[in-house]
Amino acid sequence: MKKHKYIHWIKYGFEELKFIKSAKDIKILSQKVPFLLSRLGGNDSCVPPSLQLEPTNHCNLRCISCPRDRMSREKGFLDYGLFKKIISEAAGIGVKRVYLYLHGEPLLHPFIVKMIQDIKSKGMGVNVVTNGMFLDMGKIVDILSSGVNSADYFTFSVLGTTKPVHETVMRGVDHEKVSKNIIDFLDMRKKSGSNGPIIETIFYPMPENEHEIGQFEERWDGIVDHVHIAEKISRSFANFKLDGAFIPLRNRSCKHIRERMIIHWDGNIALCPEDVDGYYIFGNAADKSLKEIWNSKDMMAFKKIHSENRIGEIPMCSRCDQ
Repeated sequence: MKKHKYIHWIKYGFEELKFIKSAKDIKILSQKVPFLLSRLGGNDSCVPPSLQLEPTNHCNLRCISCPRDRMSREKGFLDYGLFKKIISEAAGIGVKRVYLYLHGEPLLHPFIVKMIQDIKSKGMGVNVVTNGMFLDMGKIVDILSSGVNSADYFTFSVLGTTKPVHETVMRGVDHEKVSKNIIDFLDMRKKSGSNGPIIETIFYPMPENEHEIGQFEERWDGIVDHVHIAEKISRSFANFKLDGAFIPLRNRSCKHIRERMIIHWDGNIALCPEDVDGYYIFGNAADKSLKEIWNSKDMMAFKKIHSENRIGEIPMCSRCDQ
């Protein structure tokens, strides 16, 4: 498995090189490398290297591995005015990247294209993960006109290669529609002459679909820019609030707590992406500055616990296998 991952990342690096077409692209690539090294190193920073913003926790699908139906948080959409405040502030303190998704389908937000445009106008990279159902031709054209480039990523979660498996695992998805939308996005990007966003597919193995891993790689390799076979979905996420799910005690630190600031649609800042219900909240972006919250006494205490590998002191972290 480790050898496979090593080969995957070498291949990934070569695939990234094809986007170098100008001095601007070299600069973009040079900005990605230190960000990646920061992730791998886990070094603390006085500002979050990235934000993970939740445009909405509504979703059009009911994937069998997703605990959204058991979420106790109120459902809603990120206020566009609050979004603008967050993005302006983030750019001002040097945040480099915005993950524009969390516990919902981001393309459901009525201002999602404006959000992408705003992020790009501030010089930050953007990552969007989508199930692909709402990426119609109009939205594709708008996204390609929003200022996206090779700093940006659109990742399609496609949890099945064949129609029966895809539509069983991601309940409510239309296999043919998603496949067509991905191809349309690639075709329109080529016709527009845009050097981005980078378009990739990702597959999360689980008992219901893992027999299609090889087919998935064959289906999308050479078509999209990157094909990811992810680690198995964490049991702590898939089995959230389910009785009888045994997860061994965690004995390692986590990169998420240092790599990104998690902001729910209502502005609440949570501990990590696995905090589905917002059990650990450190403040609200509407009331306090991002830098103030990132360096708050409470958040620093959690980072210290992780840096000293005292994971058992945080109940949610101690039973997380992410």
